[in-house]
Amino acid sequence: TIGGNPPTTPVPRAPEATCSGHQLINVIAATDNGQSAAGRGPSLAIDDNLDPASRWEATGDAMAITFDLGARHLVREVGIAWFEGDQRVASFSILASLDGINFESLLTDQQSSGETRSFERYDTPDTPARFIRIENFGNSLNSDNSIVEGTAFGCTLDTPVQVCAPGNGTASD
Repeated sequence: TIGGNPPTTPVPRAPEATCSGHQLINVIAATDNGQSAAGRGPSLAIDDNLDPASRWEATGDAMAITFDLGARHLVREVGIAWFEGDQRVASFSILASLDGINFESLLTDQQSSGETRSFERYDTPDTPARFIRIENFGNSLNSDNSIVEGTAFGCTLDTPVQVCAPGNGTASD
């Protein structure tokens, strides 16, 4: 430059890691390790249907289901409605990931209450995540792992970019 300072390169801001709120997070997809029972795939655990016939199920130790939250959220709780949750105690761990590959443990060696078919909410450390994984280790009656519905609670860290700021456009643009 002539007679001035050299141009500066903008420094990208670090992504936000805090937000306020404790809202239900919409899970956009669910996957598993490919060993779910016939007709009991992972999408049934996010279909907003609490009918026990609509559930994800896999038999064995360390069977996992992963929920995609669609964007980064600050996860504060995970909600799970267990199949026959009023008749058996499920054993599980909860993990979180930003990239869907590298997961960190949030809660390990947990057990459901065995007292309700409704959602049980598990308080987790406030953790930035896009993916929540539930690793299942059977239940008090057998080695089946069955989740009727799963979700998370927290607040969004990735806000959509506003295309039209207030005052910079009209209806005819």
